[in-house]
Amino acid sequence: MKLGGCRPTPPRGSGRRLPRATEKWIARASRFPAPGDHCRPPPRHRRRTRERGPGRRGQPRFHPRRRPVPPRLPPGYEDDLRKETHVVPAARLVGVLTPEIVEYDETHRLLPAPYVVMERIHGAEPTEAPTTLANELARLHQLHHTPDPTLVIPGVPEDDWGDPWRTVDDLATRGYVDPATASWLTGWFTRLAERFDDSGPKVLIHGDVAAHNLLAGPGNELRALIDWGDASWAPRAMEFAKLPLTQVAKLLPVYARQSPDSEEDLAAAILWFHLSWALAKLPASPWPDQRHWTAPTASRLLNILHFFTTTPPTPWAELT
Repeated sequence: MKLGGCRPTPPRGSGRRLPRATEKWIARASRFPAPGDHCRPPPRHRRRTRERGPGRRGQPRFHPRRRPVPPRLPPGYEDDLRKETHVVPAARLVGVLTPEIVEYDETHRLLPAPYVVMERIHGAEPTEAPTTLANELARLHQLHHTPDPTLVIPGVPEDDWGDPWRTVDDLATRGYVDPATASWLTGWFTRLAERFDDSGPKVLIHGDVAAHNLLAGPGNELRALIDWGDASWAPRAMEFAKLPLTQVAKLLPVYARQSPDSEEDLAAAILWFHLSWALAKLPASPWPDQRHWTAPTASRLLNILHFFTTTPPTPWAELT
């Protein structure tokens, strides 16, 4: 198949046409015209090329327009895309609502970048995480990390708990917090660590559960969880680190009923991640004009403050 301002067609001799939906997608997605000999010249009134004199058989020769340089892809884009092609089938295998992969191509023959065509799901970004999201995450977390090489999902990394005590020490050394506050924070992390078991098996997490990666129907019913580029093997509590705590508190009772860990243990572990990541973000440079609520440097910390000043439900109130 070749692109260049003409309708994409299968390779010569293939004897078949592409599905119409795939043709439309490629026609929209491709902004990089191929060299001029890849398709017939456009009609005369629409030509944007220059004649260079007669060609063979008296036909005009055309000087092809300069091919634009493809945009730079974000670092790790190809690896994340390839990872999705392995993670999505695994998630669908345990019943998670996520679009099916229709086609994946990394040969760069059609486009100057790898691409994935996925099943279309009708839905919109919800204003609040649907309650049924807890059921989908519980299904996903049935997939445990195992050393068995036959059960490995290619490209999926491991994440861990991190070391918030070191983060606090670094903030104190650099003058972001005073010594008394640093001591209070390290004590808080120590009390939280006593409430959960950090030696449990790691599970497959989506890694970016947030409103912009959810599709919901008119009644806020969850229809799909999308964008698996941040998937990893990690503690199950890490899955809830990118949702505001007010939403986590609504989802957790439903999730805990399907989890081997108690709601109390999960709440302590989730707060661990929220507080740890909030402190690690403090020295970061501002990042304006971003969609996700965690982008501003103080947003996570202020979200924790807001949550605990609104009379949180049990067991959250006992975690301070």
